[in-house]
Amino acid sequence: MGPAVPLDAMEASAAVFPSLARPLQKYLRVTRQQPWHTAESVLHHLSACLRLGLAPRAFLDRYLSYQPVLQGSREGSVSSWALVSDFSVSRTVGKDTNFLLRNGEVSLYVTVAPLPHFNLTEQVVDPKSNKFTLRLSSETSV
Repeated sequence: MGPAVPLDAMEASAAVFPSLARPLQKYLRVTRQQPWHTAESVLHHLSACLRLGLAPRAFLDRYLSYQPVLQGSREGSVSSWALVSDFSVSRTVGKDTNFLLRNGEVSLYVTVAPLPHFNLTEQVVDPKSNKFTLRLSSETSV
């Protein structure tokens, strides 16, 4: 075994990617998310997670859908929805307001929730000190 060579985040993600590509691709196919996540986008996301020192859960959260996400463009056909409520929703929409949206036989129950507020500060990481070492041994599959 030769000396350990430091890798940048993209090189480290490229080295790890083959071991997680097949199970992730199978999961994305089963959950019908495959069209939105290319191998290149997964690789860049993995690289960002490694570069920022995020936990494995932070990497997976992008692919684990807990809430519906609207995707697509505004182009195409327009569908009409009826808003059903026992009070005027248009003037009193706030936290925990509930109402129903109907389109034919489809009904959506809506609960309004506030968007979180984030106070962000910037921390610059020196790219030369942000290296990874990949050590291979016969005991590991990577």
